[in-house]
Amino acid sequence: MLQFIQSFIIGLLLVIVILILLSIFLEKKSLKSFSSLDEQKKYLEEDLWGIPNHWLNEECIDTTAFALLIYSFLGNLKQISDDKIEKEKLSEFFTRHLDRSLGGAKQSDLTYVSMYATRLLVSSHERNMSEFKLPLLNEEQKRSIIEFIKRCKIESNDGWIAWSPLPELSEPTVVSTTSAVRTLIKLEEPLNKNEIKKVEKFLKMQKTKKEINNKIMWCGFTNSKGTPRICVLSQALSCLNELEKLKNSKRSLVAILKDDFGIEPDNIYNFVLSCWKEGKNNGGFACCPSLDCSIPTIPCTKFALKIISQLTLENYNENDKEEQSIKRGELTRVLKIPNEKKFASKIMNFVMSCYDKQSGGFKFGEEFDQADIYSTLQYLRILTLLENELDQETKKKNEEIKKSIPKFVELCKGSVGYYGYPNHT
Repeated sequence: MLQFIQSFIIGLLLVIVILILLSIFLEKKSLKSFSSLDEQKKYLEEDLWGIPNHWLNEECIDTTAFALLIYSFLGNLKQISDDKIEKEKLSEFFTRHLDRSLGGAKQSDLTYVSMYATRLLVSSHERNMSEFKLPLLNEEQKRSIIEFIKRCKIESNDGWIAWSPLPELSEPTVVSTTSAVRTLIKLEEPLNKNEIKKVEKFLKMQKTKKEINNKIMWCGFTNSKGTPRICVLSQALSCLNELEKLKNSKRSLVAILKDDFGIEPDNIYNFVLSCWKEGKNNGGFACCPSLDCSIPTIPCTKFALKIISQLTLENYNENDKEEQSIKRGELTRVLKIPNEKKFASKIMNFVMSCYDKQSGGFKFGEEFDQADIYSTLQYLRILTLLENELDQETKKKNEEIKKSIPKFVELCKGSVGYYGYPNHT
């Protein structure tokens, strides 16, 4: 009997080890291995972008923050701010997701503590969105979050991981590192000079390039030597901008890339352009350049446009604004698109193909079936970025579409917070 129990325990342990190794393998799976569009769509939706299944059945920190940001874009936050009971409920909703034992925040009641959720929670409390502002975090909560962020730091390469309970199963990423830097700044615990240098060293390790016959075709950034992605590039630029502000420097991002990273801006623009993909309705941007089957999506298109905005604005300063409009004519100039006066129109045609008239929201891409709150927020950001490139007729059409978005957000509302989709359970 004892031998049977020992054999059973050993077998169980082997199964657990196999499952852990399998999960790591799947997490690192290259997009190049996908043989069909459906497979890549599933990966993009569920894994790469972290649009999780619990968006359907849980009110989450991120989806609730997205809803408030949408209301901010539309100028509708005052109605929530004026409702003291609603505001108190939202404040309690955010703070109850703080994990006292680990210090960080959870996306929802059933998920792990993560750097991403922690950044959103802090941003929602510290950022003044029009008339709406949640009560500031108290000192105990702030200190707890700072300690969580410190535990997520990997000293061996100076980057941050996404969550702390099992650091051996995680690798530092540009996205998590940027979240950590920005959250510490908001908590008035900014990095010192030595720490800034270490983060810059980590970012340099994530730089990647494509060369043909010793000629650099493009430069980008990866998450721990994975596939270079457009969202990672945008996050890296945001991180560099934050670090430069900490140094009280007025250098532009173009100067930083040239002087400190040896990257010419044209090589960044080439990377962005290599992510351009024609869709059923003109085109948008995909997550990375190396995929024959990659598809344009609303979030990737937003990231591409933001990169151009980041690099073409001198002494770019984000402050509390996520996006600033691209100067008229800069879009086609930096991407070197010859005789293309309607490039912005092609992008907007793709964006409009993702509009779901029935719900009033926007889908992840034209191949997807259902509108979600994240893509709807990115649509509004795209409008801001392209404001100087759109004609009056297009602007008028979008003003009408924006009127349907509050209805969509209401469809995503739960008892207190918000779900990611309107047909939640």
